[in-house]
Amino acid sequence: MKRISLLLVLFFLSVAFTYAQGERVLSDYKRLSTYKEHFDLYFGASDRFEDIDLKDWYNEVRDNVYEAEKGNDIVATNYYKTILADLYFHENNFEETVVIVQKLYDVREVLDENLVMRVLELLDTSYGELLLFNKQLEVRTEKRKYGFKNIYFYDIYSNLGLHRDARKDYILHEKQKLEDGDYYGHANFNNNVGVYLMREKITYTAVHHYKMALSFVDLFLNKYDNGHDRYDEALFLKGLIKGNLGQSYMDLKRYDEAIPLLESDVKSSKEYANGRYLANLLTSWKELARSHTAIGNLDAAKAYLDTIEGNSNVLPIEFKKLKADYYLKKGAADSASYYYKKYIRDKDSVTDLLLDKTVLGLVVSSDLENQRITLEKQKQDIIKSQNEILERDKKLTYGKIVLFFSLLILGGIIFAYTKKSKRQRLIEDQNKIIEQSLVEKDSLLKEIHHRVKNNLQMVSSLLSLQSRNTRNDEVVSALEEGKSRVKAMALIHQKLYQTEDLSVIEMDGYIDSLVKSISSVFNKNSENEIDISIDAKDVELDVDTAIPIGLILNELVSNSFKYAFKGIPDPQIQIQISKDENRNYFNYHDNGVGIPADVNLEDNKTLGIRLVNRLVAQLKSKLHVQNNGTGVEFWFYFN
Repeated sequence: MKRISLLLVLFFLSVAFTYAQGERVLSDYKRLSTYKEHFDLYFGASDRFEDIDLKDWYNEVRDNVYEAEKGNDIVATNYYKTILADLYFHENNFEETVVIVQKLYDVREVLDENLVMRVLELLDTSYGELLLFNKQLEVRTEKRKYGFKNIYFYDIYSNLGLHRDARKDYILHEKQKLEDGDYYGHANFNNNVGVYLMREKITYTAVHHYKMALSFVDLFLNKYDNGHDRYDEALFLKGLIKGNLGQSYMDLKRYDEAIPLLESDVKSSKEYANGRYLANLLTSWKELARSHTAIGNLDAAKAYLDTIEGNSNVLPIEFKKLKADYYLKKGAADSASYYYKKYIRDKDSVTDLLLDKTVLGLVVSSDLENQRITLEKQKQDIIKSQNEILERDKKLTYGKIVLFFSLLILGGIIFAYTKKSKRQRLIEDQNKIIEQSLVEKDSLLKEIHHRVKNNLQMVSSLLSLQSRNTRNDEVVSALEEGKSRVKAMALIHQKLYQTEDLSVIEMDGYIDSLVKSISSVFNKNSENEIDISIDAKDVELDVDTAIPIGLILNELVSNSFKYAFKGIPDPQIQIQISKDENRNYFNYHDNGVGIPADVNLEDNKTLGIRLVNRLVAQLKSKLHVQNNGTGVEFWFYFN
């Protein structure tokens, strides 16, 4: 087996895990059978879209919907359609998302609560993307009924142009959540307050909050290293704050100060946001185009305008004004007039939409209700304070009486403490005796495992002697196989007495030792050196589980060495044992010639195959085999 440094192995394993994570989630999804399992896995896996084409998910989920509808299973159909709607949402097809989940929302009284909450979340975000703020407000109100926490309306206020109300509502809801030492939270809070101030055109105050936000995010980055789970997020936030500060300097016509800040925001978005924040990039590109146009650097302005056009399916309204300003600065009056007219027309249509009187009425009603709730809470706090004052007076009245009895109690405590000290010393003595007994027990257990290992080693030696005195090749082969199985069990007991914890086996080291033992027997007869990779880091199993696993691996590895790699130029074996909260997963794969087509594994009479099937059954599981012509794969789950 090739000797590869541990660091290189870990590096390649981590790369492979990251690269195929989305495919792994989809593969796990396909292996499940019920709509509830599919639903929980899909929405529970945040990395379900990493390094995978959305079409693969579409094909699988559409098949699920078709099968559920074909079987008239209405409940399953609703669950699968919710997954399909989420796929449309992540493809920015918000109209199709709303078409699906609105029908589910209309019959929400008969749906499971878990499904209703997912439908409400999709409706909320989709209506926001489609600028249907009246519908979004209705959904937010409904979310409160279903127990959603931290339901707020400040983003809707801001979308409607009510930036002052948005800022007040944001501060009311978010400031109370901040804690001392939460530098990231303070940075995010001040950045958001600055955004609302900038939208109100209170630019100098916005600049003050952005600078405070930068100070807090720098405190966070200085306190933690890049191992912190929010470190990259903080670097992105720092770029975002710089971009907002750059926009403020733009409004103040301080272009030379604005440009490097905006460029820093673009770099941060590309480097730390993994393409998830295209809207932020578009904003920075727009401001950079505007800055370079203002200072007469038209080539740079044109480059940023082209970048916006090449990265956005739906161009922002301000883009047409930027094009008009660019052509005006360049002296192309006709082109400038053309784009400016388009800008005015689009802006008027959006303004009409946002000033819908029904929406404003709903928002004002909601705001009044929020104010009423706040005043009622303040009133209750005042009443509570008055009651606390009355209670304090009563306590002072009884203070002297309490003091007298306290002195009596203190005497009792001193007496009890003396008695307790004697009892404590007795308990400590007993604990020492128990600890000594445990040490003796551990020593005895290690001695037992050592003797069992020696006895198994003696059995192995007897089998070796017997095989040397036997000329029948079949008998020799059977004795060698028995010897290999005995060694696999002996290795378990050897690992136990060599470790501090006598209850579990560290599987990564055990498998490595087992494979080396088998390899030393077979490698001398191999045509090519076999590359064996083991992935069982941090997996520990008890003895009753480790022994069957070791015997299964002994059979599979031995079979691969004996039969799998004849004529294979680059033989490989991959062994994986992983563990999650509920169960363990075993996977064995080689790239050999595979199992002959005429071999039936379930009816096979050979001892090795029967032993593997019985050992898997002993683990209360079922063996799965995939024989695709490019090797063979065995896998099963066990507790």
